[in-house]
Amino acid sequence: MLLAGFLILVTGVTEPQTHYVRRLDMPLPQEDSFTSYVYAFGDVAVFSYSNNNHVRLLTHEGDIVWEGTLGRDDYRLIRELPSGDSLPYGPYTVTADRMFSVLAGNATPSTDGWTAVDGYGQPQSTKYLTLGPDASRYTYDNYQVQSCIVIFSYHNDTHIQIRNLDDSTIIWEGDLDSLEYHLWEVTPEDDVTAVAIESSKPVSAVTCGGGVGMYAPAFNGTFTGKDFITYLNYFHHRPTDKQGLNIIPWEDSTTVTAFNLDDLTDTICEVFCDKQGAVKGKIINEDEVDPRAIYIHSDKDISISQSPFLYEKDSSDLWNIGEYLTRGIERSGRYFGTEFYLPIIYTGGGEYLYEGSRLCVVAYNENTHIKVTQTPYEGGDELHIWSGFLDRGEYYTYLFDTFWTSPPAPCVICHVTSSNPVSVCNWTVISTPFPIDSGFVAGADFWPVWSEEKAKPIEVRPDQIGEGLPMDTFTCELEVINNTYDDDVVEIFTTTTQNGWLHEVLDSADNLLGDTDLDGMLDVGLLPSDGGLARLRVKVEIPKGEIARREDTFIVYGRSSNNAVLYDSAIVITRVLTGGELVIEPDQEGEVSQDTRDLRYMLKVINTVNNTRTGDITWLSSMNLPVEIYETDGKTELTDHNANGIPDVGELDAFTGRCTLWVEIQLPTDYDPTLGQIDSAGPPGSAFSDTDTTAVYVSSDGQSADSAVLITSVMPGLNMHNFPNPFENETRIVWSQPEDGEVTIRLADRAGRPVATIHEADCQAGIHSHLWQAETSSGDTLAPGVYVIILEYQPQDGSKRRILTKALHTGRRQ
Repeated sequence: MLLAGFLILVTGVTEPQTHYVRRLDMPLPQEDSFTSYVYAFGDVAVFSYSNNNHVRLLTHEGDIVWEGTLGRDDYRLIRELPSGDSLPYGPYTVTADRMFSVLAGNATPSTDGWTAVDGYGQPQSTKYLTLGPDASRYTYDNYQVQSCIVIFSYHNDTHIQIRNLDDSTIIWEGDLDSLEYHLWEVTPEDDVTAVAIESSKPVSAVTCGGGVGMYAPAFNGTFTGKDFITYLNYFHHRPTDKQGLNIIPWEDSTTVTAFNLDDLTDTICEVFCDKQGAVKGKIINEDEVDPRAIYIHSDKDISISQSPFLYEKDSSDLWNIGEYLTRGIERSGRYFGTEFYLPIIYTGGGEYLYEGSRLCVVAYNENTHIKVTQTPYEGGDELHIWSGFLDRGEYYTYLFDTFWTSPPAPCVICHVTSSNPVSVCNWTVISTPFPIDSGFVAGADFWPVWSEEKAKPIEVRPDQIGEGLPMDTFTCELEVINNTYDDDVVEIFTTTTQNGWLHEVLDSADNLLGDTDLDGMLDVGLLPSDGGLARLRVKVEIPKGEIARREDTFIVYGRSSNNAVLYDSAIVITRVLTGGELVIEPDQEGEVSQDTRDLRYMLKVINTVNNTRTGDITWLSSMNLPVEIYETDGKTELTDHNANGIPDVGELDAFTGRCTLWVEIQLPTDYDPTLGQIDSAGPPGSAFSDTDTTAVYVSSDGQSADSAVLITSVMPGLNMHNFPNPFENETRIVWSQPEDGEVTIRLADRAGRPVATIHEADCQAGIHSHLWQAETSSGDTLAPGVYVIILEYQPQDGSKRRILTKALHTGRRQ
């Protein structure tokens, strides 16, 4: 039986269906479950990182292929997959009670290579469970194949052990420093199916055996970053067999350099990527080039995939290329995300009949909008392939059917965007019914587990919001949990607070947090693996006189001492309560300028309790601007009705009592933001404005009840000056404008004759500057003398053009 949309061709059959959307008849990921959707041509390997882990493998129709319970450091290689007329089919789903990883495709006996990930989906860790390379393909078709596992170290004094999962024997044990690696070449004499790789500090591990279809791990513990280490093995040593890199730039104008890791002075190549998503292929290992470890550095974020046969713009060896499988990496460096650039190698023709490469997008949320486009390798606009909505558990596939094109294009760059996180993969589709163990149905990769984002190695929880009145202390409790595989001293550090409020982090005994391991970092002490827990208390003091409804944000981070990549945080937000009796509202924003020097705000004061209240009114301006407050008529200045020395709104009835206040903010007549401050307005073209925050408080019986915040931007008027003046060789002309508009600055002599056009452009409201080298329009040096600067300003709102003039004096020229 074959899955519709994954049709198998034989010679003479008509063109296959290209687009297909259907639903998975499988258990959907639950909030508390661990679930993965995988594609498999030959086998599925499930690795358990916890004891009593009940695992099920199901077909796309929900039929159970295998079910059992795995222990910690246990695995199951499932090769008895249901098959159709000629090939097994995907997708499958894997569910488990606890954390696991899954390698699927056709890993044995036709190993193409992969980067190992741990139970959290991370390619840099202190523990991996993975299959070993296929030793049976050490020689193939009279050519030699390098089957190996390569372990890379990122830290000095890293102790590493490789252990056989079947009998727990130690295969290799040793120490590596930063940028060193261990290469274990597997021969037919090595009887190893699966291994555990454990280390004292984070490492990465790649498996190579034949062609390689995988992503390179980054130094930051994901698959996206600026620095990478990976390995290019040898495969057959035939002229058509090449290995190299697909560089996926996540920013424009990105430069990538590859070095020989064994000799970092040896620069292998440099690749420039001009546009985000414009994937560049670079062949590294040509025929007869020894395998090598390489170090890649980029000046901006990239991802790197390795393919069995790399494409380049001028390469002609593209017709008969290898089969492989790989899943996509999102720009965050994880498997799940909302944007992917997937380099897809066209396949077809030659000795074997390939249909092409198939893309698959799986949705995990309802009403997820998907858009699939093709980014032309030669540049230009993206080509639309498909867009539509998928619900949770639905998937979309598309066949890049190069067999049906003549001549076939060498490659495509597939761009997938979505409204909710999805997973993406692609694989080669073979029409000829080869047996699974032939080696022609190849490729495998680790697949994303839906609960990876929830199963955090280090947890600090929960996020909290607290409330209190000024001078109150808010206290909250946090939990720090170690879910890693090793005992760990979890370090604690915090951010500075949003508004500078006093925060203290205490242990469970209410003592200030200390440094138990004496490494200079605060910590919670040693926590056992698999759920070790510590409790913290955070105390927040709300300052006296704080504005009601104002918030302060404080973040507490927990980080693994074993692996700095593993961390989590909890956010503590503290909010100032109102007094619960009198309310003043709303908060508002406005602008004043030289042209409009005063602004009025309307506020409402409301009594919310079941008795009368007299609301005293006080206020504070951050810039000490003149503030006047008027009663409901807008004319009578607020007075002290109850003779307590504080202006008030008078007595307000219970529940329904309310009144209107008018707050007038004034810009002093001698205030000009273009004088004294304009010269420090920032780089040329920067906008500048002062901002005043006026808080208006309402209180009763001396207790602050509520406040309204009025934010007033002081925008500059139209003005101009230059400095120095007089000048000799150059002067900076600075001007301000209250609105967006066209600005032209010209120079004339005292007779009004034009001398030079200094500046002409559309400019935003604010303050701007232009450094002028005192040259005339003809390029001559300006002669000493007295000139007139003329500024013409045309606001975009169509109001009347305005003109400013100013005398300019030049001195003796050098």
